[in-house]
Amino acid sequence: MDSSGQIAGFDARLSCPNAWVKHLGTCAVYTQWMGEDAAGQIPLPYKFMTLWGVESALSQGKYRAFAEWTDTNANSLPWDTAPAFPGYVNGVYRQGYTQGGRWVGPAQGSGSQVMTLGWLDASRQRLLKFHKGRIHTSLGSYDPRLTAPHGGMWGVSMSQTFARHAMTLTPELGYTQLADGSNQRGSKRNNWRLGVAMTLPF
Repeated sequence: MDSSGQIAGFDARLSCPNAWVKHLGTCAVYTQWMGEDAAGQIPLPYKFMTLWGVESALSQGKYRAFAEWTDTNANSLPWDTAPAFPGYVNGVYRQGYTQGGRWVGPAQGSGSQVMTLGWLDASRQRLLKFHKGRIHTSLGSYDPRLTAPHGGMWGVSMSQTFARHAMTLTPELGYTQLADGSNQRGSKRNNWRLGVAMTLPF
């Protein structure tokens, strides 16, 4: 059995003390570490890619503000002493952790560092997100033969959910700008995206 590229990890979440609720709302900090399976060498994953976040729910949950930092370099924990390197891609699987060319893990792909700030109006089902950081290889999909748009990036997205009876519709509008690389078919350095998600129980 080929043990290359297996992924495992840990999630942790810590809620703020009740005494803070008056000033900060219901708040929490959270983290996720995703690393390579040790393939029998040791019983735990290691060489972690990381996500760190903080959130606050205000007005009894009517609003939610959050900030997240993701780093898809392996060895990205603050106390790691080993050199960091882009995760998901290795010498055995040059296509990386993808399915049909699309990243299976974070959409920002391998070796990226991105900060996301978000605001959710839960009563109106309205979400606004702002992203800024650096994309190492590509955003959304990956082909090792191409120099896809990458480098310094910023983006913004807005979505609104509408509910009618049992059906929900969520249109989303987003814009992303990337500094480097070349335009490749649907992957552009300046990219507008419009989508609609529909949920309908059967």
